Amino acid sequence: MTEFIFHGINLFLLLAILVIVSRKKIKRSYETQHEEFKAKLKQASAQYEETKLAYEALKRELSGLESRMAEMRQSSIREIENETQRMGAEADREIEMTIQEGEKKIQAEGAKIKSSLEMELLESSLVLAKRALQKDLAGKDSEWISQMAGPDSGATTGEKNYAS
Repeated sequence: MTEFIFHGINLFLLLAILVIVSRKKIKRSYETQHEEFKAKLKQASAQYEETKLAYEALKRELSGLESRMAEMRQSSIREIENETQRMGAEADREIEMTIQEGEKKIQAEGAKIKSSLEMELLESSLVLAKRALQKDLAGKDSEWISQMAGPDSGATTGEKNYAS
């Protein structure tokens, strides 16, 4: 058992020496790791703050863009409505002009047809009048000739016969 106690004391002394000697190195190692961790944490915190500021700036910019998009949308709607009204008015003017041109053409063609019909009617009237006059004159000529050549004509009394 003395040997066992001797080994125990020996182990205890060895561990004590190891602890004393390595304690400073282990402490330095932990302190170094602790400092590195603190530096990384500080850096991450700074990056977080920068990212948070950038996020807020982007959020404000996005809000501004949304309002700008709404303004652009309203402006576009107004422009579309104005253009629609302008195009409608222009179409109405063109329709009115087309109607007026059509009416003018119809009136011109009507005048031509009326003139043509008047000419045909005049020609027909002249032809009928000519026939009626010819018929009337033919009947009166033969009556006049027979009066002039007949016994009551005065040819025997010495009057002149204008028919001969």
